[in-house]
Amino acid sequence: METAVVQVPRGFLYEEPEFADHKGSFYKVADEIFMGWAVGILEEKDGVCRVTTHHGYKGYMDAAQLLRISEKELREREEKKEICYLQAGLTDVMDIPKVEGRVLTSLTRGSFVRPLSEKEGGYQRIRLSDGQEGYVPEKSLKKRQDTDRFLYEAGWDFHSQRLPEGTAEESFRKKVTDTARSYLGTQYRWGGKSAQGIDCSGMAFMSYFLNGILIYRDASIQKEFPIKEIPLEKIKPADLLFFPGHVAMYLGEGKYIHSTAYRESFGCVINSLRPEDEDYRADLKEKLTMAGSLEIFLQA
Repeated sequence: METAVVQVPRGFLYEEPEFADHKGSFYKVADEIFMGWAVGILEEKDGVCRVTTHHGYKGYMDAAQLLRISEKELREREEKKEICYLQAGLTDVMDIPKVEGRVLTSLTRGSFVRPLSEKEGGYQRIRLSDGQEGYVPEKSLKKRQDTDRFLYEAGWDFHSQRLPEGTAEESFRKKVTDTARSYLGTQYRWGGKSAQGIDCSGMAFMSYFLNGILIYRDASIQKEFPIKEIPLEKIKPADLLFFPGHVAMYLGEGKYIHSTAYRESFGCVINSLRPEDEDYRADLKEKLTMAGSLEIFLQA
């Protein structure tokens, strides 16, 4: 399988390959991926690639948004731990290490960049997957913790994942819920995974991904991925709540966070499972079908 990385600030995956030929027509977005993220190319025709992402999601995207790299290069960048992701909702990449510089591009949270040796005045020089170099605040960078092994290592599966070294369960759960809270106020966007627009499963996915674990990107439990059903009475913070076509994250004390297209919210908000609370949503409580937890927690 050929491999590639995204060489634009963001790329959308679509459910059908005809999206590029019918402007104004409705073709559903399947997912959003960011600068530096890797994909496997399953087929290519007429400038459109059918791909699988490093987190196991399939769709169609514009071939021009991708830069081919070898599986060897993909493996090496991971083994050398060269890649960082950007932590802020949006980070400007500057042409000089000063706030007065020119903005080369702006990248969303979770975008992958390669730090270079040069640092100056609180700025770090970086290289993007499209070859551009620029500067971002040092504090905006964090070492990548997830993996591309799904794309280059035969036999690897998502159940092989473990918590980052030295991370206890309680600490990990808090990091995941803190990450979810960072999306509060973000508008709802179908297929979105950025601080500019995010959907329900996008928020759940990003909250785990930014802490090193890849879960399924849709609002359901799939056997190939590490979220397993648990009794509702045993939910803890960072566990997921599933409704028909919707997913939320439990925060504790009856509260949950989710990105919803509900007309009175239309974005990432906190609601309650408790009828006595002002932010209670009876329509969702009545449709709650199951809860899920990371299988690593269940093995402890």
